[in-house]
Amino acid sequence: MKPTLNDALNHGARLLQAGNAAEAKRLADALVEQFPAQAAVRLFAADTAGLLGDTAAALAHLDAVAESAPEYPRAQLKQARLLFADGRRADALGLARRTSERVEGSPALMRALAGILRD
Repeated sequence: MKPTLNDALNHGARLLQAGNAAEAKRLADALVEQFPAQAAVRLFAADTAGLLGDTAAALAHLDAVAESAPEYPRAQLKQARLLFADGRRADALGLARRTSERVEGSPALMRALAGILRD
């Protein structure tokens, strides 16, 4: 039986959990090439880039998710956290606020926004 995209993403998650970032990056690059518009693929690629310390690449993958699936606030949450961690507090706060206006009642979003405001 041929592995599915979900199988590949689960394998990638295991690679990240094991700290095998180099192998995860090879898988992420291959999946992005094959499935560039899949939000789950881009989120995995962003997680991989983040683990490798490549904030610019992680943000680029998250931008792709925001463009292809704007109804999916998880990407914006990750973007806000990365921006904040990168010292770009005003950008993180602006993104979190804009996203919270679009996605009312999201507990995760409100926690992220509160964390940015608190710090």
